[in-house]
Amino acid sequence: MNLKADVLHNQNRNTMFSAKLAMKEYKPEDYKVVAQVERDERLFNSDESFLDYAYERTNSTFRYWGENKEVKEVISDSFGKNRSTSVGDIILYNNSLYMVSNVGFTKLTAANCPYLAG
Repeated sequence: MNLKADVLHNQNRNTMFSAKLAMKEYKPEDYKVVAQVERDERLFNSDESFLDYAYERTNSTFRYWGENKEVKEVISDSFGKNRSTSVGDIILYNNSLYMVSNVGFTKLTAANCPYLAG
């Protein structure tokens, strides 16, 4: 069976690249799905390792990330290519939202995200 995740990029320039601010001011309309990542579950020993994989596969290092075969690019920006996934972006995996933090990921919950608290 394959694991699947949607990668969402923050479009709000006021909260972009700041996980703390993006969490505090999170609104779904500020995010766009830019990619879907899929890979065999047998390759991962934890949810965190799959999140790391999705993050790595949507970063351009030696080539544009949209060329990775495990990634389906959903939309691109006006220049035809998306930026790399960064702090403040979100990975939707297993019906949970994980924000890319300075180190690792933070699962968004009602306790750390006012929007989800209602």
